[in-house]
Amino acid sequence: EPLLFAAFATQAKLLGTDNPNIQETKKKLALCYRNQKKFASAEILFKELLATIKKHIERSRTSLVWMDELCYAEELGDLIDIYMRQTKWADAIPLSQQLLATYQSIPSNYPDQVSRPSALLTMGICYSEDGQHLLAEPLFQQALELLQTSRKHEPSYVAIVLTKQANNLAAMAKY
Repeated sequence: EPLLFAAFATQAKLLGTDNPNIQETKKKLALCYRNQKKFASAEILFKELLATIKKHIERSRTSLVWMDELCYAEELGDLIDIYMRQTKWADAIPLSQQLLATYQSIPSNYPDQVSRPSALLTMGICYSEDGQHLLAEPLFQQALELLQTSRKHEPSYVAIVLTKQANNLAAMAKY
């Protein structure tokens, strides 16, 4: 952590905090903080990363803007993870809705067949863990359907969705 922090501080001083060339170091530092359970520090950096990417997206409205949206979605997923690890469902749920909307805006011919189901699973977990089981159930079902109909069938991911769905149904006493 001290070396990453020193590298980031030096880059920020020389290039400025919004410079795209330091964003990778910022992300590594944020992930380091997350792994050390320094969630407040990680949250700040992930929010800064999201703001930088959003500014870039707004400036560069091109036909490939969805590629920038993927970067945004990745950072959004990291911030959601921070909130989920702290059981801050009120913070995680709106961001998981935003994550799903972002993945739904990406062209359907994009080769990654797991992003949309993953976003549905994330939102389902947030709702389920927050006790909103009825809202979670259709999300798990949609994730499962997308995975089962994708060209790249991922059995291990299907197993994860089925497990979360079973846990959600058990919480609602629907066996």
